[in-house]
Amino acid sequence: MYSEYVKVKSCRLCSYLDLEEDFCAVAPKYLGKAYLCQNFKLRETVETPEKEKNSTRFKFQIFSRNYLESLLHPYGKIERERGISWEGINDDLWFSSTGMEAKKHLGLLGKMLDGLVLFEVYDNPVTSEEVSGSLFKILDMMREQYREAKAVKKPEPKLSDLAHLWILTPSVSQEVLEGFRGQLLEGWGEGVYFMPPGMRTGVVVIDSLAKNGETLWLRLLGRGEVQKQAREELKALPSTNLVGSKIRKLMKVE
Repeated sequence: MYSEYVKVKSCRLCSYLDLEEDFCAVAPKYLGKAYLCQNFKLRETVETPEKEKNSTRFKFQIFSRNYLESLLHPYGKIERERGISWEGINDDLWFSSTGMEAKKHLGLLGKMLDGLVLFEVYDNPVTSEEVSGSLFKILDMMREQYREAKAVKKPEPKLSDLAHLWILTPSVSQEVLEGFRGQLLEGWGEGVYFMPPGMRTGVVVIDSLAKNGETLWLRLLGRGEVQKQAREELKALPSTNLVGSKIRKLMKVE
C-alpha cells in the first residue's frame, strides 16, 4: 500500500505507474508505444484505493495483450495502437487474419477472427460507459475504411468487410445487454452476444461460455473459478499441443 502522499514516477499519457523505475517500463516492450510514452515526468499524486484499482486493471491489460498476442501472432498481423487522437483513449489490440489456420487451432476465438478485429478486454464486468468508449473506436475505424475506399475510387465496403469489435468481459448486466440490444445468435453458443449488424460488435461473456475445449482460450481470460478450471484444462493438454505449451509457459502453468 502506498503512503497517502507520495511522489511517483508515472507516464503522463499511458499512466504507467512504477515506484522503482525512472522510465515508463511499457515503452521498451510494446512496439508502437514508445512515442506515446516519451513525455514521462515525475509528478505529485495522492494515492487512493481507486489508484490501486487502476493499477491492477493496467496490469491485467498488459497480461491480456501479451496473452492474445502470443495466441494470434502466428495467424496474422497485430497492431498495438491505432493512433486515435483523443487523450486517454488507447486501443487494446487490433488483429488482421491472414488465413484459416486460426479457426482450426483456436476454437471459438479462431471463429471470431474474420478480417480486421479489435479486442477490448475487461477484468471487471463491462459498463455502459466502457461499451460506449469501445464503440467509438470501432465506428471511427469503419469511417476510416469508408474514406479510404472513396479516396481510391473503390466501391463502398460491404458491411461484412468492415472492422469488427469484440468486447471480452467476465460478466455483464442484463441492463447493459438490453441497452445495446445484445442478442444471442444461432451457431455461436451461450455467452456470445451481438449488437445490431451496423455496429459490427460482439460481446463475449466469459463466465457464461460452455466449459469445453472450444472456449478454453477465452476462459483463460476469466476470473476466479472460471480461470482456475481453464488453467487445469490447460495443464492437461498434451505436450504435442504447441499452442498449449506456449501458453503454459506464458501463464507459468506447470
